[in-house]
Amino acid sequence: MKFITFLLCAGAALAFVQCQDMPEKMKAIKEACQVESRASEDDIKAIAQGMPATSREGKCYHACFMKKLEVLSESGKLDAVKTKAFVSTLSQGNDLTTFMDIIDNCAPIEVEANHCEAASQYADCFTTMAKDKGVKLPRL
Repeated sequence: MKFITFLLCAGAALAFVQCQDMPEKMKAIKEACQVESRASEDDIKAIAQGMPATSREGKCYHACFMKKLEVLSESGKLDAVKTKAFVSTLSQGNDLTTFMDIIDNCAPIEVEANHCEAASQYADCFTTMAKDKGVKLPRL
């Protein structure tokens, strides 16, 4: 789903992560989450291409990634402040304002208690709103 792409590349970038270190950090997170969630290569490819995660493992990969970026809290809720901080490291110009609006609209939605499902629901919200607003979510 584009949201995974968005949050893989556009979540709350950890404050200590330097922009030049981002590719290394993202690769390490991707690898750790693939092992932790048992997501298949097909799950990862689909998510990276902006497709929705359909398997439990794919959804849990997404949740893992969001947690490691610290945009999904331990309670399974999207942290709008950290998400905005991360997105601001990846986007500039008019799209940044649009992304901030998308975050403000998606953060308060009601989501499942299961973190894997919650991550998928946030992804759906981000993807739908980005499409409606005519912007592309950043890719990692």
